[in-house]
Amino acid sequence: MKVGSPFVALLMAVATLTFIVASAVHFGTSIPLGVVTLDDPFHDAAIPEAIIAGVMVVGLIGLLAGVWWLALVTTLFSAAGTILGLSIVLSSAAGRSGDIAYHVSVLAVLVVTIGLLVTPRARVHT
Repeated sequence: MKVGSPFVALLMAVATLTFIVASAVHFGTSIPLGVVTLDDPFHDAAIPEAIIAGVMVVGLIGLLAGVWWLALVTTLFSAAGTILGLSIVLSSAAGRSGDIAYHVSVLAVLVVTIGLLVTPRARVHT
């Protein structure tokens, strides 16, 4: 059985986890992280981030089953959603540096993932 690259799977899992956390925070969950607490209720972003997380789970399952193109399509969808989210943050009146940093960081992970998924050698691990 061919399974998607463990590194690509790790990148997808990290991105998925960040979307889950972002959605939870935007639904109003506070997450203490030592000296800082993630607390940013913004319901308009919560549902899209939850949808993106779900789509990434489907792609990750596809990758683990050896269906690399499904992982690619779901990661492209997630990158498009992240770009849309970033454009909304950038167009808002309030300077939200944390939101900008998050979107740029997760977009970088998604772009690297896409780059690896279109590279035949990185698609499979035998």
